[in-house]
Amino acid sequence: MIIELKAICLDSRQKAEHWKTLSESRLNTSPGNGKWSAAQCIEHLNRYFDFYLPEIHKVISNSGKESLVSEYKPGILGDYFANSMKLNENKPGKMKTLKSKNPAMDLDIRNGNLDEFLKSLNTLSNMLDKASGINLGAHKTAISISSLIKLKFGDTLRFVVYHIERHIKQAENAIVAS
Repeated sequence: MIIELKAICLDSRQKAEHWKTLSESRLNTSPGNGKWSAAQCIEHLNRYFDFYLPEIHKVISNSGKESLVSEYKPGILGDYFANSMKLNENKPGKMKTLKSKNPAMDLDIRNGNLDEFLKSLNTLSNMLDKASGINLGAHKTAISISSLIKLKFGDTLRFVVYHIERHIKQAENAIVAS
């Protein structure tokens, strides 16, 4: 599982690195009414990183030597959330987001948003390396919609990475349409 998540992060990083060569206008162009531009997708992901990177770091910092389970078994709720983010051609792409995670309409992508995204993505990738030595089912994290709901650590990692993959694809579509 960790290998798959790291591959998605690497692919996302390569795409975002390429976007640094594109004009700000192209990155800020919305593909249609009510659809996000690539810059808005990146800002949205940055807002989620602000919540999830500390949660992931907390688990990694607080885990000690433990026996690893050879096969990770997702939780029911966590599996639902992770799979709801996973790209799938048979399921609608549009989803509602929390107002606090909605990006601004006009963004200055050259003013650090893309660099912030790449830095956070590198941090996540490093955390995934460390997570490979942790029992992914033995620890829990809060989720952004409610601190009362806790997911298995492995489900949180899947949710976060699949969420990135979803919005990278959305950003790619916006760039192609611009």
